[in-house]
Amino acid sequence: MTVDIQEIRALCNFILAHCGETKFAREMLEIIGMIESRNTEIADLKAQLATAQEQEEILLSMQADLKVKLEAARNAEKLVTGYVSSTLVSDGPDDVVIHMHYESRIAGDAAHDWLCRTIDAAIREEEA
Repeated sequence: MTVDIQEIRALCNFILAHCGETKFAREMLEIIGMIESRNTEIADLKAQLATAQEQEEILLSMQADLKVKLEAARNAEKLVTGYVSSTLVSDGPDDVVIHMHYESRIAGDAAHDWLCRTIDAAIREEEA
């Protein structure tokens, strides 16, 4: 059996109106005030919980998006050429030796071939 707080408040007000101020009515009104205060706090907490749950859903969605972007960035990183350094060493007036250091992941061979062709073309152009 549930009892409506407003009904109890009305009963206490009736007692106060017809019997004067009694200890029972006064204490009941204090209890009702505390119950209503707690109900307000509970309603506020429920609203905060709903807001927090909405924010959690947004954050989870953002986290999922960031994971996808991170994976895409990692995949793109694998396709980017790595570190290339070359040193031109003159062994004489006409001889040029190119020492290369190259590191890459997936696209290494294609990038290495391109770099070699570019250097060879530059050398041939210089010789011509």
